[in-house]
Amino acid sequence: MKPLVRWTIGPCSSDLGYLSLRLSVQSMKRLLGTKVDYAICYNNLSLKTINCLPSVDILVDQSDYIGIYGDLSPIGPAWKLYPPRLRIESCEISLDNDLILYDLPQDLIDFFESDFFLISESYKRSYSGVL
Repeated sequence: MKPLVRWTIGPCSSDLGYLSLRLSVQSMKRLLGTKVDYAICYNNLSLKTINCLPSVDILVDQSDYIGIYGDLSPIGPAWKLYPPRLRIESCEISLDNDLILYDLPQDLIDFFESDFFLISESYKRSYSGVL
């Protein structure tokens, strides 16, 4: 089975959040093409916003997974764990919507040849491309 690249998106305070998601998906598709599958997990979005999300192979409504951890409710970045995995039988990477790659690092190439799961998390929000 193909590796999976996945993003999580919820309500954004600015349209820049959705734009960065679109650019992130486009950059990964440009770099990886059909070697991987692509998924977007979404939460608390209007139908209008959902219909404007970038085209991917898998679109997941995270509200279907509320309660998988008992009474623990998803807050902020914890949404990335709803569900914890979409594809257990291959490697899976969960990216922030503001991660836009221009080249594919060797470490990422090596990762896609593994069976691991990886979640990225920024230490601060940055829409300027500078951390």
